[in-house]
Amino acid sequence: MKAPLLWFFEAVSISMLLAWLVLGQVPAEVVDRIAAIVNEEIITESDVGLAMALDAQRSPDTVASRPEVLKRLIAERLIVQESKNAPPVTISQEALADALQKVQEPFPSTAAFDRLLRRYGITRAEFQQQIRKKLWVLKLIDQRFRPFIMVTADEIQEYYDKEFRTEMRRRTSARIPELAAVRDQIEAILTERKLNQETERWMDDLRKSAVIRF
Repeated sequence: MKAPLLWFFEAVSISMLLAWLVLGQVPAEVVDRIAAIVNEEIITESDVGLAMALDAQRSPDTVASRPEVLKRLIAERLIVQESKNAPPVTISQEALADALQKVQEPFPSTAAFDRLLRRYGITRAEFQQQIRKKLWVLKLIDQRFRPFIMVTADEIQEYYDKEFRTEMRRRTSARIPELAAVRDQIEAILTERKLNQETERWMDDLRKSAVIRF
């Protein structure tokens, strides 16, 4: 059972990160219009189109709508703007290379991936910077909230009784594992759920104080 994903990161992991990036019908040519302005910082239609294109290539059965993708890009901009004076966060070359590899995996070839980037007027170097920024944001959120998240024994028991057992009965007729065997898994799920909730509250505050124009 997977933990719920951050609505704008599908993740506090590289797999969640990639859910930010969303393909559908890719236009033959993109006219770079303004999709939104976030505190004077522009998000272009190319930004939205490329994000949609990458995610649909990765997961064609769960393609997010344009408004959902734009909402996530706005969230990214707000967090970056809010965190300019935050303590330094280092992204290793290994983490960056791994993230880039995961983005490219669904494509039939490197050439096909490069063609998509060219279609949206972005170089590989620029794309790497975008991925580095997304990893930075994920790590920043993790450092900001995770140390303060606590999951109690009662919460684990409640999840096991009301959610885990119910889901297991729905999915399989096999014997349901005892709580001790899945305790760590449940604790991780509840930690991510609380992390999502804390992040969402923070984003609500950021949106209220931001000037966002469409």
